[in-house]
Order: sequence, then C-alpha cells, then structure tokens
Amino acid sequence: MASEAIEHQAQCLWLQEGISCAAAAEAAVEAELEYVENRCIKVVHRELLG
Repeated sequence: MASEAIEHQAQCLWLQEGISCAAAAEAAVEAELEYVENRCIKVVHRELLG
C-alpha cells in the first residue's frame, strides 16, 4: 500500500478508520508523504466543513 503511493508520487497516504501499519508509516515518512492512519475521510470532512 505505501509502496504504491510512493511509486505513483502521491502526496499523502491515508489509512481508513481501524487501519494502522507501522511499516507504512515508516515508508511514508522516508518518502516525505503526509501520513494519516485510523481516520475516516467522511468524518474528517464533516468535522472540517460541518
């Protein structure tokens, strides 16, 4: 998962609610990607925009 984001030159790696991975976090940091884990995009969107 992290390797695909890095390969495609993504700017962020987002792991959905209930998902965490130390190896993905480490790879994202090394590739200078923004990294989010265990968060739901819909919930964050609602928190930010109401």
